[in-house]
This record gives sequence, structure tokens and C-alpha cells, in this order.
Amino acid sequence: MLYEPDARARVSVAVDHEWDPRLRFRLVTGFHILFPVPSTPLLFRPEQRLRHALEFQRVYAAKMRKVRGSLAAFAVPNQLAQHRLGLAVGRPVGNAVRRTRVKRLIREAFRLCQHTLPRRDDGAYDLVIAPRAHKPMPLTEYQGLLVALAGDLHREWERRTRREGEE
Repeated sequence: MLYEPDARARVSVAVDHEWDPRLRFRLVTGFHILFPVPSTPLLFRPEQRLRHALEFQRVYAAKMRKVRGSLAAFAVPNQLAQHRLGLAVGRPVGNAVRRTRVKRLIREAFRLCQHTLPRRDDGAYDLVIAPRAHKPMPLTEYQGLLVALAGDLHREWERRTRREGEE
């Protein structure tokens, strides 16, 4: 039995669906795998969000920023078991409808690839994603950019940690 993501899944042939509430996936027969099947549920809980201004200021104060395509990402290590995501979507991205769509796509990309993002030995990262003005892209492009940015930020934090250890 193969899995297909529930959100915005398009199938050109008729398939039988069964709902699996644990994984929030539709079980599909006769279709290819779009994403690897996770060992844990793919959820985006409130504790995985940056919500308060002080949390955002802490991330910005670390001065760790990487840009890829239309996304800029800021990161700082945390002592938690999971990554946390904050979004800073400004007016240049577009009107309220477009900004909301971009936020939803980025949240969904984070939810789907959160278990593949790099981690530190002592925890994960607090990430703030700040999209630049662009047209909304497909979900898979946001996933690719998010994974690439997290990898860049992880390498830079490891480099910074090694430099501080040598001094």
C-alpha cells in the first residue's frame, strides 16, 4: 500500500482512498510514492511555532541569515527536541490573499519535511522564514528551498561553533 499526501494531492486516475488519521495521509493503491512514509506523525503543533516578539528577536539577534531563491531564513539553535517555525511575511509579497497562501504553503512544507531537517546534538533550531516578493510556487519547491536553507544554516552554525571552540 502506498501513501499520498492529503494536502492538494492531484491524481489523474480514479483511485480508492482510505483515511489514516494517525498519519493524516490518504492510503492509495496503484499510485507512486510522493513523499517517504514517516515513522512519526506529520503534525505542526502550537509548540512548534514561534509566536512572541521576543522569540523572533532572539532569532534575528543571532545574525545567522541565508537566502535561496525567494526565501530568506534566519536560525538559532534551541534546546528542544523539535524545530520551531516562525513566519515573517511582509506586504511586498502581495495582498492579504497571496500572503496567506504563501504562509500556508511554507507551513505545509515545514510540516512535511520537519523530520528531514538537520539537527544538532543538543537540540534543533528555531527558524524564521521571510519570503521575498514572488508568485506562489508549488509545494515541492517550498520543501526543496526549506531543506536547502536549513542545511546551509546548520553548516554555518557548525562552522561558528567550531570557531568558538578553537578560541
